[in-house]
Amino acid sequence: MLFWVGITDNDWFLQLSRMRPPPDEVNFWQPAPTPPRKMDPGTLFLFKLHAPHHLIVGGGYFVRFTVLPCFLAWEAFGEKNGVTSRQELIQRMARYRHKPQNHGSDIGCNLLVEPFFFPEEDWIPIPKNWSPKTWGLTYDTGEQHGAELWQAVQQRLQRQTTRTEKIAEEDTQRYGSEYLARARLGQGSFRILVTDAYHRRCAVTNEKTLPALDVAHIQPYSNHGPHRKIGRAHV
Repeated sequence: MLFWVGITDNDWFLQLSRMRPPPDEVNFWQPAPTPPRKMDPGTLFLFKLHAPHHLIVGGGYFVRFTVLPCFLAWEAFGEKNGVTSRQELIQRMARYRHKPQNHGSDIGCNLLVEPFFFPEEDWIPIPKNWSPKTWGLTYDTGEQHGAELWQAVQQRLQRQTTRTEKIAEEDTQRYGSEYLARARLGQGSFRILVTDAYHRRCAVTNEKTLPALDVAHIQPYSNHGPHRKIGRAHV
């Protein structure tokens, strides 16, 4: 099985790891609008700190890659972008792109659900085949480095579950290969999936002004509605 390790902004990780309650989804954003690699929904996506910290500190499960204007990334995910304000998000982008950015600047977004953040004592050294020149690398559980890393991650996830005995039974089983099919998408990811599915237009009026668009379940999710959805414009 393939999984991905991506370099993480250290401040992004610290901000999200301290959120209470913990986030149900995060936007692992990147300055470039190019996807890191083609990934299937449900792929394990691990976080590696920037050098000189060659450590894996957490992860999440991949939903989708998309490119969003900065204002929409903030509206959809808020502090789950790993920042405290839209202006901070713009400033972070400018720092990495080395030029001014604004609320309409495009940002690459890896949408992840059920993120997890390891305490410092559980951080995992990066495998020896990691290249310092890369910004991400695919690992395979069928190969030595991938198998060892996968095992280390699973051990720490189990340790987290043991530490938190109040977690419901369905949560303790959330790390299986079928997890994504059982999980509810966060509201930010749901909004972006619907928006992209309708090509950023209202399904009824064909309105394409992004700030005017909203999304909703046809049948409420709280009433056991599926993730069938419709895009609509505010009127």
